Amino acid sequence: MAEIRPFKGLRYNTQKVKLKEVITEPYDRIPPAKQEEYYTRNPYNEVRIILGKDDDQEHPEKDKYKRAKIYLDEWKNEGVLIQEDEDALYLYEQEFEIQGTQKKRLGLIARVKLEEFSSRKVLPHERTFPKHKVDRLNLLRAT
Repeated sequence: MAEIRPFKGLRYNTQKVKLKEVITEPYDRIPPAKQEEYYTRNPYNEVRIILGKDDDQEHPEKDKYKRAKIYLDEWKNEGVLIQEDEDALYLYEQEFEIQGTQKKRLGLIARVKLEEFSSRKVLPHERTFPKHKVDRLNLLRAT
């Protein structure tokens, strides 16, 4: 069985922003028009971190991964993003529609101990694409 641990999460400060204005759908589901809508919705919208524009005229930093780090640091310094005081496990629920059928799933966000792939304690995602893996790794390294 995978070994999980709680951690101190980073979250939006609802005293400073309205969640409905700063949360997006998953980055790989956002078409360019929706990306632009998220950009204009709120200057603290997470799209600036998870799916920054390749050519963002609003910001002097041209590298979208470095820009994500700048936004992340600024938002923490401004108190827009705050870290929890105590370690926790984060349970969430998602509701969505697939081919006209409503679905609901529960998820858990936790730290997990890295294991050898052969142990089969932690299973890989079913379908990953090299382009997306490189993109997410670049974002992780930058932030």
